[in-house]
Amino acid sequence: MAEMLKIDNIKKTFNPGTINEKVALNGVNLSLEEGDFVTVIGGNGAGKSTTLNAIAGVWPVDEGKIVIDGRDVTKLPEYTILIRSPRGTSSCSITSVVFSTPRLSPVNALSSTFMLAHSRIRPSAGI
Repeated sequence: MAEMLKIDNIKKTFNPGTINEKVALNGVNLSLEEGDFVTVIGGNGAGKSTTLNAIAGVWPVDEGKIVIDGRDVTKLPEYTILIRSPRGTSSCSITSVVFSTPRLSPVNALSSTFMLAHSRIRPSAGI
């Protein structure tokens, strides 16, 4: 199978060189192939959100490499992380960040979150 996501030794420090310095990611590695299913679990401050935000281009990483579907997106801001359609005529975002909120109904929270993320993807891409 094709490698869909590769994270290679990413590092991220917030407020470096200050009294508020916080190492959020220190050498994170991950490789996912098409069809893989992953659950990210960890306590507060473990780096879950920072990792996902780095993949989406929200936070630039200090070191390391992020490759999505063979394309190095490490230095790209979130609005430029795109994938081309098979015809090459249109593009859509391949990443989407949906922040969780306690106001969602516990019964519908998961499905509502996925529906919101899906709605951010352009339908012309066939995803």
